[in-house]
Order: sequence, then structure tokens, then C-alpha cells
Amino acid sequence: MTDTYVVNATTGKASIIKDPTATLDYIFDWTLWLDDVVDTIASHIMTIPAGLTLVNSTKVGKTVVAFISGGAVGQTYQVDCQITTNSSPARIDSRSIYIKIKDR
Repeated sequence: MTDTYVVNATTGKASIIKDPTATLDYIFDWTLWLDDVVDTIASHIMTIPAGLTLVNSTKVGKTVVAFISGGAVGQTYQVDCQITTNSSPARIDSRSIYIKIKDR
């Protein structure tokens, strides 16, 4: 698993530093929200910008784990994870993280 996310106090954006040669797992944890609404994940969609590569993504319980590689040093990339739940009507929600690329 990757390092802990850092949330910018001003913007509220979660970011993490990644080496450009690393392939790491990023976890989108929906547990608290899904427990509150008594629901589960039916499907997910990852949106990865050019410059990064989505190696794989999978649902694990109430989380989505995305393995991501690549990136150019000095760039910050927004990665989005959208889920659809099993309820009827389905709930749809999206969360973003920001990956900063830095030689480590």
C-alpha cells in the first residue's frame, strides 16, 4: 500500500507523492459512507489522466484499489474513482486524489 494521503487544509484535496518509476496501489475507501447508508459497491469507473497508467483496479469489499504507474516529475495528476451502488435507485458518487510525481 502507498504512503498516507495528505489533505491540504486550504483546498481539502488529498495528495500523495509518487516516484515516476513506481507502480503503487491507491485505495479509495467508501466504508464509512456505505455503512451509513447500508449499501455496497456494484461497479466502479477509474478516470486516469494522460501520463499515468491504470495497471489494474478492483473492488475489495467497500473499497476500490487502483494500481497506477508512470507520471512525469514535477506534474500533479488528478485521479477519479466513481462508484455505483447496489441500491435501487443506485447511488453514484465520485472521489478524487492528486498524485504528485517526484524522484524519491
